[in-house]
Amino acid sequence: MEQTENEVRILQESCRALVEQSIPDLKIDDESRDLTLNTVIANKTGSGDPDYNPRGGWIWRVLRSSLPIQLCLVALLLAAWLVERPRCCDALNSLAQTLTPQLRYVRGPPPV
Repeated sequence: MEQTENEVRILQESCRALVEQSIPDLKIDDESRDLTLNTVIANKTGSGDPDYNPRGGWIWRVLRSSLPIQLCLVALLLAAWLVERPRCCDALNSLAQTLTPQLRYVRGPPPV
């Protein structure tokens, strides 16, 4: 137990030393920090933008993601429609023939 506590203490001291060494490298002057902070706040609130609409963003994201998919589906359907069908099977596989009732008399037509 004491050994792990000593290891933890040593790691804490080395971390503190690394933090103290890196602090001078990360110092930013107050003016640039305030300017950056003001810019971020202005961008978040939309001040200065007369067309800012926070609720419109959700609709725009949905449209922006769904419209390309829908356009691809329409293009795929259009391409399938434009591809020429083989004419050899039209008489055998006609939709009009499958929807009309097919009545065949085995011994000829019925007497009238």
